[in-house]
Amino acid sequence: MMRVLLSSFVIGAASLCFPDGIPESERKELVNGDERYPVGLWIHDYAAQYATAELVAILVQEKVGYKLEKLGLGQLTPDAFFALAGCTRPTDSIDRGCSPDMITRAHISVEGWTGGYSRTWDQVQQDYPQTAPRNLGSMGYNGAVTLYIAGSVQDRGYQAEGISLDFYRDYNLSWRNPAKYFTKPQEINTSKLLACSQTTLMYVPEMKNYLEMTGDEEGVTHQGNGDVIGRCFDGHFWYAPACRANSSGCIPVITGGTGWSLNEMMQKGTLLSIPLATAVGKTWSEYTSLPAEYSVIFYWWVPDPSFLRLDAIPIRFPPFSRREWEKEMKRSEAELMSIDKYISQDLAVLAPDIERFMSAYALDIKDVEEIMSKKLDSGKPYFDVACDWLHANAERWQKWLPDKTKCFARYGLYNVKEEKFVDSRANPDNLKCEVCSPGSYSEPMKDLNGSTYVCQSCPQGSYQVSEAATQCDLCLKGEYQDDTGSSSCKRCGFGRYQDTLGQSSCKACPNETTTVGFGSLAISECGCLATTIAAGSNSSEGLFQCQPCPVGLECPLSSSIETLQRQEAALGAEYVPRVLEGYFADPTDPLVIYKCQPSTYCPGGKPGECAGGLSGKPCSTCSHGQTWTGEKCDDCRDEAIFIWAGILLLGTLLLFRAYNFVDSRALAEVSPVQACMIATSMTINVIQMIAVFGLMSVTWTPLLASTSSSLSFASWLTVTSSSLEGSHCAASH
Repeated sequence: MMRVLLSSFVIGAASLCFPDGIPESERKELVNGDERYPVGLWIHDYAAQYATAELVAILVQEKVGYKLEKLGLGQLTPDAFFALAGCTRPTDSIDRGCSPDMITRAHISVEGWTGGYSRTWDQVQQDYPQTAPRNLGSMGYNGAVTLYIAGSVQDRGYQAEGISLDFYRDYNLSWRNPAKYFTKPQEINTSKLLACSQTTLMYVPEMKNYLEMTGDEEGVTHQGNGDVIGRCFDGHFWYAPACRANSSGCIPVITGGTGWSLNEMMQKGTLLSIPLATAVGKTWSEYTSLPAEYSVIFYWWVPDPSFLRLDAIPIRFPPFSRREWEKEMKRSEAELMSIDKYISQDLAVLAPDIERFMSAYALDIKDVEEIMSKKLDSGKPYFDVACDWLHANAERWQKWLPDKTKCFARYGLYNVKEEKFVDSRANPDNLKCEVCSPGSYSEPMKDLNGSTYVCQSCPQGSYQVSEAATQCDLCLKGEYQDDTGSSSCKRCGFGRYQDTLGQSSCKACPNETTTVGFGSLAISECGCLATTIAAGSNSSEGLFQCQPCPVGLECPLSSSIETLQRQEAALGAEYVPRVLEGYFADPTDPLVIYKCQPSTYCPGGKPGECAGGLSGKPCSTCSHGQTWTGEKCDDCRDEAIFIWAGILLLGTLLLFRAYNFVDSRALAEVSPVQACMIATSMTINVIQMIAVFGLMSVTWTPLLASTSSSLSFASWLTVTSSSLEGSHCAASH
């Protein structure tokens, strides 16, 4: 059998952390047949792993009582998979030194990003089933990889405009100009950046994927051989479509390596209309110093100390969509990754108490950041800062020490044989402590054996999306949950709302009302049904007076007299009621509708609206001194009156002579007074006819229209003034 001891690395001091700690001379070794050797702790070469591994090292040695050797240093999580399986060259990606008869000298590894290397994990489990490591689950926190801003940048945005800049929609240029809070791309020292030709922009598969996901032809360059590469702007940047026309409006985004997650950033910038200008730091030092030197967005992962001093704030994107990411569309947030702990397969036999300790070992991400921050600030070795943390948090780590039924917060009793959580340890066989699953929370329990924790299902009206929770979260307003053990809440449906936290059902809107969409937060979001309108409602108190929409009004959902009069609605233009064309609504009583003749006099829209300067009810008069020209009210033209007066006088004389010529005998039988009256009557008839012509919905010549309007004073003889559609000059029509 090949048994090669890996090189050891000293991380902290050899002295004791605890005055009562078990000394080196009294610690046990693992016994494997005729061999004895110390517990092997595999170390990865990054800060969060140093911090969390040092806690394990101290407690395994001084409290659980084993000799321990630190092994490594690995660069990536998969190195630990192969080390704990027994491979002799676990850091060699070409040849890991694995064989069928391996015996491992590495038994524990912490802070592993399993989700990022799930295929490698599965392959190790398949290829080496006898020695493949075990995943003991989460360390109590998740790893996140996303884009961040410095806390100082957020403070500027919040103080200036009340925007937090921690949500992708805060960067939509159609609403605001977020670039003013950041350094312009042109102001960054490009000597600290990689040229485009040295970055992932030149990696054809990634750029083909970008083009396929976004269709952004202007963001790539087609090569003569059919390949696609990213388009380079100014030698070092790639600009998103939202700011290509004006690069000064772009916001620099700094990443490292040769372009970590560059494809993801490009997709988010294009698909979410964010004005990004991506660039890559030339070295690790440049990558970590640029966000401190300039106001930029930067790529980062947690836990990690690189940007802790910037009080970095993550930018939230649309919630993770597994379906989209499986299709390589990356517009949503990257999936949170469980940060896990591993043990070798044989450790449960060689040291079951260490297995129980590691199963119980769990931290909060704030704990890890606290240790890393103190390391940064003090410059002390990790052993010293880890020891300080243990002294300050004795109540925490004492619960990790072995007792297979003594669970602590975030965990609960689990029956391995029955494969379910239980709430009793009357029979301790097959019991262990497991992290509470989503939809449940960890609750303390006391019995004859002391205290422990059990996992309880979240009650109705609450949920828990995460594992290892100590309480359930109440459903938000606009939501409910009528089941127990849920990992999310349901949104209230149409016609329902919820204005209280933690409810198991939603409240129904009053009769004849409904809501515009899902998740309504208050009764004020209820509104009258389409084709009805609220008259005198007080929606904030749930008082609605919905009545049928009168003929001549268009009433969409949630119409009210208030929105009709203001011609605007909080829900948007499509929810504004309006008067239809050809109808008129009295502004003082807008539900009283008049039908206009002709319809062109009443354009509709807001109550009281009339065409061409008309007024009155319904749009029947011009102002004093004006006349209707057929299109609008205009100032009267006096010359028309005199022209037509002359024509009428001449016409009267001609009519009189014609009557005399046609029926001289009849004329001879009438007196001169009667003849004059006949002539006058005929003249009035002519005037009335001309005036009535002007009332017809026919387009006349301007002169005739003006004259008809001017002579309309005579129409009172046959037409009531309330029905006139024209106007005259002596008095308003």
